[in-house]
Parts: sequence; structure tokens; C-alpha cells
Amino acid sequence: MYKRYLNLPIQTKLLSIAAVILVVVTYVICFYFPNKERHQIMDAMTTKVGLMTEMLALGVAGGLSVGDFEALQRAIDWAKQDEDFLYLAILDEDNAELNITNPKDITVDLDAVISHEGVIEVDGALFKVFPMQQKNVL
Repeated sequence: MYKRYLNLPIQTKLLSIAAVILVVVTYVICFYFPNKERHQIMDAMTTKVGLMTEMLALGVAGGLSVGDFEALQRAIDWAKQDEDFLYLAILDEDNAELNITNPKDITVDLDAVISHEGVIEVDGALFKVFPMQQKNVL
């Protein structure tokens, strides 16, 4: 096979080298970089979802622990202002819904989300459950 390649005209050799370089560059541009960028975006959004969920849970737990329902409502309103929040549910110890905010009317299987720890992805949306522990708030 290698001897055949040596017998080809120089123009064919140069054309084949250019074609190989073109294929490699096309692969990198079309597959490698978009995939790498997608992972970076998912990591950033996972971090944002985690931090915002914890901040909201601390605000809600603080309002509940002192009976300040105005502070509780301010924490919920703060979360509603962020356009990245698609679904917000505040549940009690028995997983009964206390407050649900669902501006995009998405369907969420709360049992499936609650059973996972950390940030999970369901149908392209990221979810995180953060339990509130009132005794550690104040």
C-alpha cells in the first residue's frame, strides 16, 4: 500500500494531504468544540441551579423559622424574577405542596426529582432539591 502511494503524482499526494487536514479541521470545528462548549455551559448552569436553590431554601427557612411570612414571600418573589427558574416548589416534610410556581406550565414528576440528590436533568431542564432545616438557620 505504501509503495502505491509513493508512485502517485505529487499533485495527488498534496491533494490527499490537504483533504486529510480538511477532514480533521472540520471534525474539530463541527464536533469537538460544540461538545466541549455544551459541557461548560451545563457545568455553569448546574452550579447556578445549585447555588440559587440553596439561597432560596435559606431565605424560605429563615422566614419560616421566625414566622416572617413577608420575608418568605420576598424570597419566593426573588426566585420568580430570575428567568432561568422554570419551576419552583416548596414542600413540607411529607412532600405536600406548600407553594408551586410554574410559569411555563411544565410537567414535573416531583417524586422522581425528590428521590435524586444533587442537580439532575429531566427533559432538558435542571432540577435540584435542597432540604430546609430550620434549626440550623438562626
